[in-house]
Amino acid sequence: MKLLVDAGNSRIKWWVPECQAHGVVDRLALDDLAGEIAAVIDISKLSSVRVSCVAGKSIETQLRGELGFARDLDVKFARVSSPLPILTVAYREIHRLGVDRWLAMLAVREKFPDRFCAVLDAGSAVTVDFVTEAGVHEGGMIVPGVQTMARALWSNTSDVAVERLELVPRWCPGVDTYDCVRQGVSALYTGLVNEVHSYIDGSAERHLSPAIVVTGGDRHWFTQAFSSPVVVDPHLVLKGLLVLDELEK
Repeated sequence: MKLLVDAGNSRIKWWVPECQAHGVVDRLALDDLAGEIAAVIDISKLSSVRVSCVAGKSIETQLRGELGFARDLDVKFARVSSPLPILTVAYREIHRLGVDRWLAMLAVREKFPDRFCAVLDAGSAVTVDFVTEAGVHEGGMIVPGVQTMARALWSNTSDVAVERLELVPRWCPGVDTYDCVRQGVSALYTGLVNEVHSYIDGSAERHLSPAIVVTGGDRHWFTQAFSSPVVVDPHLVLKGLLVLDELEK
C-alpha cells in the first residue's frame, strides 16, 4: 500500500488510496501524525510513502522520521520536474514553483487531459495556474490568502480581534471595522475571479469548455464566486502525488 501525505502551511493531510483511509492533523500536532495513521491502517502493509511538503526543511526532516514508522520505509518527497508527458511548467527555474501547485496541476491534467484548465488553490496564499489543452503551463498568479490578509490588517487594528474572516457573496460598504475589512477583502477576491474569467475568455477558441478547478481551505467562497461551472476537489495535491507515482513507474 502507498501512503500519500500533503504537508501544507497549516494542516497535514494523508491518504491511503488502496483502502480509502484518510485523515488530517494540525501542523502543530505533527507528533500525532504517525499514531493517527497507525490507528487506522495496518502499517506493516505499507510499501512506500510519498510526501508533498511546503512547510519548510525542518518539517520535512520531522516527517521523514515520523513516516518511516521505524521500519526503514522509503519516504520520498516530491520535487518539481519538467517536462513530463502530461505537463510542462512555465517557470524558467522550475525548483521555484511550489510543489503543491505542480501536483495540483498534475491531478487536474489527469482528470481533464483535453481541456484548458484554471486551477485555484485558496489556502494560506491564493494561487491560480493556467494550463493549456496540450499540457503547457502558461503561468499563474499568487496573492495573500483570506486569513493571511485578514491577519495583516488586524495586526495594525488594536480594537478588532477576529480569529477567522468570513467573506460575503457580494460586497457592499461596511458599517464597522470588521465589516469594512470583510467587504473590502471580498471585493478584492471578486476582482481576482473576474480576471481569471477574462483570461480564460481571451484565450484561443476551444472545442471543449475550460475546466475551472478549486481547492484549498477557503474554496467554498471561490466556488460560488465564479459565474461558470466549477469543479471542487479538496484533495488535489494528494491525487497529484498518485499521478506522479504512476508517471515515475
